[in-house]
Amino acid sequence: MGAARSQRNVEIGIYRGVAVIGVVFSHVIGGLRGADVIARESGLWELNQWFYGFRMPAIALVLGLFISYGVEKYGTGRYIARRAIFAAYIYAVWYVIQMGAELATSRWKNNPVTFEQALQFWTQPAHLWFIPYIAVSAAVIALARPWAWKPWLTVPLLLVGSLALWGWSADFLGLRGLALIGFSTVGAVIGVRRFGVLLVHRRGAVIIAGLVALALAIPFFGADLVAASVPATPEQWAQGRLAWLPPSAVLGWLGQFLLAGAAAAVALVPRVREALALVGRNTLQIYLAHIIVIAGLRIVLMALGVTSAAVLLPTLLVAGVIVPLIAERVLRPTPLRYVFEPPPSLIPGARTLEPTRA
Repeated sequence: MGAARSQRNVEIGIYRGVAVIGVVFSHVIGGLRGADVIARESGLWELNQWFYGFRMPAIALVLGLFISYGVEKYGTGRYIARRAIFAAYIYAVWYVIQMGAELATSRWKNNPVTFEQALQFWTQPAHLWFIPYIAVSAAVIALARPWAWKPWLTVPLLLVGSLALWGWSADFLGLRGLALIGFSTVGAVIGVRRFGVLLVHRRGAVIIAGLVALALAIPFFGADLVAASVPATPEQWAQGRLAWLPPSAVLGWLGQFLLAGAAAAVALVPRVREALALVGRNTLQIYLAHIIVIAGLRIVLMALGVTSAAVLLPTLLVAGVIVPLIAERVLRPTPLRYVFEPPPSLIPGARTLEPTRA
């Protein structure tokens, strides 16, 4: 039983490992484009936009996998409180770290930051918008209980609400990326155990589904897309939602089958499996720290005269994944580990072990 659970956790780790590497890749590409190292019309930029369409939905889906387990284990009220306290603590800590780093390097940044801007904590700088989303999605889905209470009603309502919010965003805590709730809802209905069983015991079918999804997703390369995690531009709103919502939503869902197939296939390659599973187990640490790593390293390398995308891209991508892993390992036995996790005393029921990190 324990070995089977461990194997399921490996596959889920690979799934979210690929997704978080995609997040790092996206921010590396964005930084290089902002520094005029790559052009907006380049193939790399188009690849980034295509991958952008489903990598944050994948992280949202994995987040949802643990919601039903958490609600059943702790109860709805306590689970919502746990997620809210976790998100508030992590956001506060990393807002200070992120904005401190941005102020210190402002003169070299693509988009300089002023002290007044740094005080606007409600505006969710860079990637930190996803931290409040953790609490908001947990509350919405835990209260709706789509895996248990009239799923024929609650699931469609949450999916339709997700589509209705696609392309909309407000620059305020918890109001960005709400279209991702549809992906988290499906994750909650599937559940972590069932998802792991699918990846392990239906491996062949999952790989075939992934290949079919890849074939269907390739035509969307270069299309005018709006990822579920970002607002549509004024130009896209002027075109009308029918111009970009259907292809964006279809790619977002196709990407989940694609990534599941990739996770199931990669799990057959021992060393790659272990590396991606390690990344997946430390998704939060990588997500939180990678921006500071890649932005700081890019500034240093370009100041030293390194301007080749062929050098900068792989260097920054590897550093954005590896350095947070090293930082987590170094800080783990020290009090500084609390930059990556709240002290247990803050979280209701935190001393009860969970099956794997969400």
